[in-house]
Amino acid sequence: MALSKVRGEMVDLNTTGNTKGLKMPSGTAFPNGENAVEGMIRNDTTQTSQSSASTMQHYTGNNEWKNFINVANTYSLEYLIVAGGGAGGGGGGYYNGGGGGGAGGYLTGTVQQTPGATLNITVGAGGVGIQNRGNNGGDSIVTNLGGSTITAAGGGGGAGQVYFSGAGADGGSGGGGETQAGASGGGTATPAGQGNDGGGVAGSYVTSGGGGGAGAAGSDSTSNSQAGNGGIGIQNNITGTNIYYAGGGGGSGYLSFTAGTGGSGGGGAGAPSAGVGTAGTDGLGGGGGGSCFAGGAANIGADGGDGVVILRMPTANKGTFSNATETTDGSDTILTFATGSGNYTS
Repeated sequence: MALSKVRGEMVDLNTTGNTKGLKMPSGTAFPNGENAVEGMIRNDTTQTSQSSASTMQHYTGNNEWKNFINVANTYSLEYLIVAGGGAGGGGGGYYNGGGGGGAGGYLTGTVQQTPGATLNITVGAGGVGIQNRGNNGGDSIVTNLGGSTITAAGGGGGAGQVYFSGAGADGGSGGGGETQAGASGGGTATPAGQGNDGGGVAGSYVTSGGGGGAGAAGSDSTSNSQAGNGGIGIQNNITGTNIYYAGGGGGSGYLSFTAGTGGSGGGGAGAPSAGVGTAGTDGLGGGGGGSCFAGGAANIGADGGDGVVILRMPTANKGTFSNATETTDGSDTILTFATGSGNYTS
């Protein structure tokens, strides 16, 4: 193939009404740099690139052709994913109170998102309280987030209706333990990095431990007069306002005692004497408060709060979505998925 060089005046193809274009040599023209000079371009039809049947290359001058790389456009997508909080434990047997529910797992970060990808979103529901150990909260899941599936684990249920000793359930944050026969531990934060352990009971006490929160572990019960407090959540301003998420539920007890407080971030308070704990707050993933033993039977533990998924992106890059609430903050759009399932196509 002959090599043509343009010298002197520029050949201008950018003229009104011009129908001519510039076609590059195709295939593997000028193999091994034969007759090639630095800066030359060819269209290699033996490769594909980003759904194209060929790849443009340039010659480096070192007997080597290098591909021009098609880089997909991406944009920054900030996320907050909180799972459902665990339910508090029902009032325990032999007069001890239920442990506080653990907060839902808490995950936040920023990814580079490729336009055109569809994110399927599931928001974890709060765990349901029963007369026994509370049920764990549901997981919150987002697929295709920066090319990966991200899962926040539901909070662990608080121990309840156990005649001797019982640990809180494992979860995003662990549920609080209860006992009347020696020490008993709180549930473990599982997987690591999404929350903290639930509080335990240091001895043979009628009060129970608080559920773990995203920011701190639930506190232990250390006497018959004070139940464990729920662990504090974590403050986040993804919506443009600083809000605490994922607080643990407070523990309960029997007769003369001080109930555990719920952790900031939607954690429900433990029940006072012969009462029912306070439910965790929906949309924050707080753990439910533990309940008391009353009238010869256990009260049902308080439900955990539903989780939430929040996505924040530049308004210029906003895609389509379902089952979310849209707000704005400056030049950004915020999508809040509060219940059930939805999707976002970037």
